[in-house]
Amino acid sequence: MKNDINKIENEVVHTVAQENSYNTVEVDYLKQEIQDYGFVVIGPPRIGKSLLLNAVTGADLENKASIDSVTQDVTAVRRDASFYDEKTKTTYKRAVVFYDTPGIEHWGKFEDQIEFFAADKIIISYMICLAPGCFAESAKLLQLAKILSEQHVYVQLIITDMYRGNRQQFTAVLDAFKDIALKCLWNKKSEEIDLKERDVKITFDKGMIISVNSMEFEHEAFDIVKEQKNIQEMIEIMFTSIDKNKIAGLFTAIMNNRNFFKKAWHKVQGIVTEVMPFVSKVVDQIMYTGLRIFKNFVDDLIEQK
Repeated sequence: MKNDINKIENEVVHTVAQENSYNTVEVDYLKQEIQDYGFVVIGPPRIGKSLLLNAVTGADLENKASIDSVTQDVTAVRRDASFYDEKTKTTYKRAVVFYDTPGIEHWGKFEDQIEFFAADKIIISYMICLAPGCFAESAKLLQLAKILSEQHVYVQLIITDMYRGNRQQFTAVLDAFKDIALKCLWNKKSEEIDLKERDVKITFDKGMIISVNSMEFEHEAFDIVKEQKNIQEMIEIMFTSIDKNKIAGLFTAIMNNRNFFKKAWHKVQGIVTEVMPFVSKVVDQIMYTGLRIFKNFVDDLIEQK
């Protein structure tokens, strides 16, 4: 995950710097100012959102038997993604933060959660979760997906607890997600569906539909054991499909928010930084030439004696 973020960031920083003619000082400033990268898990209560994050991050978020939402407040799971830049000899501190949100029990209020994250965080993906047999208002779910698509974030439609309920309930969730993707005008890129195994992977230009099993599933009555499923595939698809233009816009905003004096100072520092190697080379050449002239002069004096 660290290497994925590092690769994406370096690619976007290079693009932004090239398009705006930023010097090395400005590029370093941008890298210092970049915030953490956020992924938000959202959906109804009791569908395994915390289990999903446990599987993705290796955390140990609470999961207990209850008819109420397990997660009562937004929980942030941070994973270090800091990296060392060989070129600048600088370590840039970064983190990938997964936000586990309280289950949406009143679908008319989901906008509050979106506004909370949109305020001051770099959110590059939302993970909308549903499980077979769970309740969600279709109209509100579609509205949520449309809002997120307009923010140019990558939207993951995740069927959590994929072996839960019967096949009809599983198909109902899959059909609801397909309807959302079509109405949000996503262009389909690939599709892999095995309804017998409840294995679904459909990728779009703005998101994906995927079924996951976050932890080993065991049905003693039918002597069935199902291993963790599609977690790594979900992560790989997510990082290869993130909207880099969205991140580029955020990076550009960081640079545009500098005040006039800071922008001017960065330009001056950049010029000095770029000119100094040339000046140093010229000085070295002058010193070398001067020493050679002086040495020849001394050698001539010695020969004359």
